Amino acid sequence: MNKSIQTICVLVLLSCGCRSSAATSSLTFDSLLAVTESPIVAELDEPADYPYFHEPATSDELEADEAPLIGDDSVRTFEFRDMPLAEAIHLIAADAGINIYLNAGMDERIDASFPGVTTHDALRAILGRNGLALAEEPEGIFWVQRADGTQPGMSRFSLRSINAADVEEQVRALVGDRATVVFDTNQNVVLVHGSQNDVELVAAYLDVADQLKPQVLVEVNIFEARIDERFELGFEHLGDTDVDGDALTLMQNLRGPSSAFELTLEGSHLTSTLAALRRYVGIELISSPRVMSITNTESSIEVVEEIPYVNVTSTTETDAGGVSVLEEVQFKEAGIKLKVTPTVQEAGILQIDIDQEFSEVVDVFNNIPVLDSRHLVSHFLVSDRQTIVLGGLMHDASRDVNEGVPGLMHVPLLGRLFSRDEDTNEKRELLIFLTPRILDPHEAARMAKKYQSSYRGHRNDVMRRLGRGDQEE
Repeated sequence: MNKSIQTICVLVLLSCGCRSSAATSSLTFDSLLAVTESPIVAELDEPADYPYFHEPATSDELEADEAPLIGDDSVRTFEFRDMPLAEAIHLIAADAGINIYLNAGMDERIDASFPGVTTHDALRAILGRNGLALAEEPEGIFWVQRADGTQPGMSRFSLRSINAADVEEQVRALVGDRATVVFDTNQNVVLVHGSQNDVELVAAYLDVADQLKPQVLVEVNIFEARIDERFELGFEHLGDTDVDGDALTLMQNLRGPSSAFELTLEGSHLTSTLAALRRYVGIELISSPRVMSITNTESSIEVVEEIPYVNVTSTTETDAGGVSVLEEVQFKEAGIKLKVTPTVQEAGILQIDIDQEFSEVVDVFNNIPVLDSRHLVSHFLVSDRQTIVLGGLMHDASRDVNEGVPGLMHVPLLGRLFSRDEDTNEKRELLIFLTPRILDPHEAARMAKKYQSSYRGHRNDVMRRLGRGDQEE
């Protein structure tokens, strides 16, 4: 059975550090370098300014962009004393030298003084104060209409960063049956025909929705820490000068009785923290998945092994007196399952929702594999490019060891002189180091090249060690 790696992303980068078959209690040097020299931790360029969000245009800005410009930039003086509105508009139009059409019913009287304004600003002020707007149709012919939002309007919106189909439900919910809305998915265009209020409502929504969504590269390094009595004894002799604050805090959490903890590291402290763990705690790199996800979109990675076993479903007697056994092959999955949902918030703060499950075969009972599963669900806030450490996926193991001189250790009574018993308790805990980074498309492309270069460097190093020389693509 094939398991798909489901992601909504521009780029997926996956590297899995597998567990060795031989028991090991320390992180190899090469694996440590692979984590601490990761491009996601290193600086590529200057920190991002997070240019994904912008303030929507105000109604005044929209009106200024849409209103036709009349007259020139010269400053004039206008005095309207107890003058009918229609007459005041005609005087301004004559001063600007434009053709203007007025509907009947503009006989209300106004009293206004403009000692130093442009013709355009004077007309805009009078129209705005009386609930009117200026339109040009056809070219060169201006007319005044009521600006109460009920007048007919039509507008076409060419979407740049989202698909027209993705906003159809929201736009139809805004205008209902009051307006006719066409969604052209081939041209990625939305056409709205209805009242001016409906057109402006759709325009305001699309101005906010039609933005480039930020994407987040999430690197997850999963370690298994093996903590026994020797670590407990050695921890008592650690001084504050031996390790830095982050490493000391992390080891205190490993030693303490608490089952779950979170610790945030600065990017510059990651190397020293891992080095301290390598020195005082037995740790092993289990997996190092990386996934790119659009903000507020779940991405998942599964690195699993399907373990078959035979399940006896039924037995029946045959006509010949024998027994027929019906067996069914079933599978259990063991490995890493990771679901991550990053949400970009203000000033480079990310909300991370993580669902992590790790399982492995620890025993076999009646030829059926027994799995040890550890599951962690967490929601937290972290800054861009900071590393957060999640702990709490623990497993306690007890071991009884009886060693001695072969043969003599089994002699009654005297055998105790040639043997020894040792009871050990070992706690195994998964540590999840998670580092998110907000990337624009150009930065994502540069980081992909850095990953490719890093991979080639490690591959060529292995080839040189094997005596095969450099291997270039």
